[in-house]
Amino acid sequence: NVPKLKTHMLTGFSCGLKNLMGLLPLKERRKMHLFGLAKSIVELNLIIPTDLTIVDASVIMHGHGPAFGDKIKLGYLLAGQNVFAVDFFAAQFININPFKIGHLKIAEKQGLIPERLSKQIRVKDLSVSLPKNRLYILLYWLVYFFDYLQEKIIKKTSIAWWHRRFGLRPKLDIKKCQSFPA
Repeated sequence: NVPKLKTHMLTGFSCGLKNLMGLLPLKERRKMHLFGLAKSIVELNLIIPTDLTIVDASVIMHGHGPAFGDKIKLGYLLAGQNVFAVDFFAAQFININPFKIGHLKIAEKQGLIPERLSKQIRVKDLSVSLPKNRLYILLYWLVYFFDYLQEKIIKKTSIAWWHRRFGLRPKLDIKKCQSFPA
């Protein structure tokens, strides 16, 4: 599991646990957004366990993720074998209280985060705060809700169109690529 570290408008924080949503078909992701995202994220990670999580924290997104936000260069990689512990630590690493993240709260209550880690709250010298734009959260949820209804009625989804139209996509800058001898 190789996630990017970022803040997220719906979950507050996105890392290894939420990254597994990318394995699911669009319909299943939409259901997760509508019917309990935090609980669904934890359950997904119990169904699809990972042996190693390597977090790319070289450049993180802060702000109105998952599509919009500011880049902060950190230059770190974080790694571990327990994705729940990795996410718990990663949240603290960027100065987010993990107990304010729904899926991490659920994981901690279910005993999925090592007790020694959940009792130690570390605060790094970074100024990252959770986004709290309620209008954005409502609009995001409404897009998924109406797409769910649309798919039930006319058997077509529009989520991919919304993401292509308004989301940001990574672009490869070939000039910055380096090749290494084999």
